[in-house]
Amino acid sequence: MVVGLTTKVLQDAKEEVVEKVSLLVGEEVDKVQYMNLASGRIYPNIKGLNAEWFPSDKNHGMGLLAIVVPEQSADDRPFLIQKVVGDDGSKLKETIFSYVFRVTDQTKSKNIQTIHALIKGGENNHRLSNLIEGIPEAVAGAIRRVEENSTVGDRGVVQSSKGSEPNDCSQPAPPLDEKIKLAIGAAGLENRPSLAFMALPSRAVSIPGIFESSESDLAKTLRNPPKIRANGFDLQTTGEIRPVLGNLLRVGKDGSGTIIDLWRNGTLVFAVEGDGEYLCWRGGARNWQGINRVALIEAATNFATLAQKILLFTKPVPSRYILVCELNNALMEDQKLFFPVGRFATPPPVGNPAPKEQMHVEINWDVVDDSEERAAYLLLTDVYAWFGLTADNMWLTKEENGQKIIDTQAIKDLRG
Repeated sequence: MVVGLTTKVLQDAKEEVVEKVSLLVGEEVDKVQYMNLASGRIYPNIKGLNAEWFPSDKNHGMGLLAIVVPEQSADDRPFLIQKVVGDDGSKLKETIFSYVFRVTDQTKSKNIQTIHALIKGGENNHRLSNLIEGIPEAVAGAIRRVEENSTVGDRGVVQSSKGSEPNDCSQPAPPLDEKIKLAIGAAGLENRPSLAFMALPSRAVSIPGIFESSESDLAKTLRNPPKIRANGFDLQTTGEIRPVLGNLLRVGKDGSGTIIDLWRNGTLVFAVEGDGEYLCWRGGARNWQGINRVALIEAATNFATLAQKILLFTKPVPSRYILVCELNNALMEDQKLFFPVGRFATPPPVGNPAPKEQMHVEINWDVVDDSEERAAYLLLTDVYAWFGLTADNMWLTKEENGQKIIDTQAIKDLRG
């Protein structure tokens, strides 16, 4: 793309042609501004995008600017534009890139990340269909016989008749609940209260190139997970990202109290302190630790947002997650957990104690129809229920399109 040329539209041919050269003043050209405009309006980011200045032979202070777009990987396509120039070419106007559909008397829309994932999923399915059509009938019959001998596990993931979880790695993966236990152990939380979230694709997927580079877009996403606000209850860890046993990527220093694990089959786990270091208010009375509702709500929403981003790296892109929340060691003698009914953690009986040592709740998350704010709300509804409370007691929520969701703006507006 060249900047500094005047064009006109040929109505008959319905195309633009260069009419004359309108050289730019070199000192007035801001390459960074053009790069920032592109990165802010195109999803996903174009890799290797560059702006090059070509001075005039007659006047080196004047010239043309070329925006060079290198060949892009097929895995990143298509590229979606979320802002456009006005019809008159003079005014930049915002455009929400979305498609809207009807649900009874309400309308819903999807964000640009979800639309991109849907398009990629559709392309993958199309390629798979074309591939299957070319498989000899004998091979196709063998595949069908394998599928007929397979079962669906209790969490919706296809399993073989031997009961092992599908995994393309050389070492067998532990059972699903063990993934959370491994993260808790790595964080050094075996003998402390802990909070954990897990997102499990409801179909067999993989993450190509998961171990290729510690500077990949995937690695950067895990090292700098999304967060609602600065200095809030985010998923930030300490330590370098590293492969573990050839099965997963781990971010977080061993024993640091916070770990993120991403398995090559798409399972994402976050484990963090479940006491006054993160989940609960500091201090406590008579060995009781009151859960900070802001910490719980904000952490759940941040985790759902990270899980949504991880979807873009999976093949194929799943349409559903199984979203899990666990509390462990909730009734230790010196650090019993309870859920306050008010905003602040007044010790029992102003609140509901944990009914058991461990909590495990899970929901099915339709990532196509439900936003991360909606998924976090539904998951926390079950957490509240475990403590004997209805979702009416949940704070920092709002209604949108007839559904309750977490209100991220309200979280941003919190002070202290």
